[in-house]
Amino acid sequence: MKTIFSSALAVLLAIVFSSARSFAQETQSLDMRLYPPTSIEWKAGPVAIPPGAKMAVLEGDPTKEGSFVVRFHFPEGYHIPPHTHPKTERVTVISGVLYLATGESLDRNSAKKLPLARSVTGPLA
Repeated sequence: MKTIFSSALAVLLAIVFSSARSFAQETQSLDMRLYPPTSIEWKAGPVAIPPGAKMAVLEGDPTKEGSFVVRFHFPEGYHIPPHTHPKTERVTVISGVLYLATGESLDRNSAKKLPLARSVTGPLA
C-alpha cells in the first residue's frame, strides 16, 4: 500500500512541477531587455493628464488588455487631477519626490510622500 501511495504521489508531483515549469516558461520573455536612458523614447504624456508630462512605453501597450511597462517624467511642481485606474498600478520613484493622494477630490494634506527609490503597488484610484 505504501508503494502504491508513494508512486501515485511521485507521479502527481511530477505532473504539478511540469505544469508549473511550462507556465513559467510561457510567461517569461526569452530575451533579456535592457533600457539604458539614452535608448528610451520619450513622447508627450497621454491626453488624460495635463500637458507637460512625458511618457515612454517600454513594453506592451497601455491602451490594450495585458501587462505593460511605462515611465513618466513630470516637471517640478506638476500635479495630476483626481482620476481612476482600471488596473493595478505599480509606481517607483526614480528621481525626485512624488506625493500620492487618493480619493475623489485633491486633498494635498492627505498625500503620502514617496521619495526617491520608493515604490507603491495597488489600485491607485
